Amino acid sequence: MRNFLIFSTAFLVLGCTAKNNSTEAKPEGAGQEVKATENQLATWELDRNDLSLLDEQTFSLVENWGAFMKFQLGLENLVRATNESEMLLAVEDLIVQETELANSAYPEVFNHQMIKSRQKLLRTFLLQLKADLLDKTPINTSGTNFLNSYNQWIEFMNALSTQLKYQLKDEN
Repeated sequence: MRNFLIFSTAFLVLGCTAKNNSTEAKPEGAGQEVKATENQLATWELDRNDLSLLDEQTFSLVENWGAFMKFQLGLENLVRATNESEMLLAVEDLIVQETELANSAYPEVFNHQMIKSRQKLLRTFLLQLKADLLDKTPINTSGTNFLNSYNQWIEFMNALSTQLKYQLKDEN
């Protein structure tokens, strides 16, 4: 009986040790998957140099457009974001500011459907970026789409102001 008790105890100890080793391997793998997902989120960073800038003439036209200037300041917050939560807050703030911008009075030069449609596209990609941040999915595609739509919007505004400049010269 004593041998049976020693044998049973040894069997239980060895059996439990083997199970602990196999279950310990799984959480490590799961932790690696979480780290990989977090790293995928951090791969897209918005750099100030990636943003198109307003030329001097366009800036002089939007200088007094308060809603646009607030949107630009909100964009600066997105550029300065260092982690996902800061980026999410900046994106949510940008969505609010874009709504205010859409409801504001546009300067006469920029009160065109083409400007407004590009702005709606920008809003769409902002919402997509927010959804990706909330879902903790990679934001490379939505971030790049947002950046491209913003740059196209600004470049179109620059083109309109340049066109206005030449029209004013022709009138004189």
